Formats: sequence, C-alpha cells, structure tokens
Amino acid sequence: MDRSVEDEVASVVRGFLPQGVSFTQESNLFSELGFKSSSALHLIMELESRLAISVSDSEFAKVRTVADLTRLAERARTGAAR
Repeated sequence: MDRSVEDEVASVVRGFLPQGVSFTQESNLFSELGFKSSSALHLIMELESRLAISVSDSEFAKVRTVADLTRLAERARTGAAR
C-alpha cells in the first residue's frame, strides 16, 4: 500500500523527535520542534531517500513548517522542485 506524501513526511519528522512529541502540519520545524540546521539536513536527506526525490538546497531553505515540507516533497515528486 502506497503511503501519501503527507504520511511519509509526518513519519520522517516523527522519527527525529523525542517519543511523545506531537505536531501538526502547521508546526514550525525550527521554533516549535527544535530542528537545527544539521538535523534539518538529515531530515531532508531521509525524506529524499524514502520518497526517491531530490530537493535543492535553495528550495529547502524556504521551508519553515511541516506543511511547507509536505508541499515541497509533493512538488519534488511530480518533478516541479528542481
């Protein structure tokens, strides 16, 4: 069964957070969830691996929320984020 991009993004984000920490699509990766540049880099690398996508550094630099990351992954999957 194929998982949606939103489910995959949520799964990857969850894997980087302490157990029991909850978040929504509107959660800010940095100010609310505590991601730093190094953990954000690992996050995008894991997402690229799981979804077989490629995301440019300049596109990822615009990401702030989980929803932003989901939209970026969706665009990358359709080939629009190069």
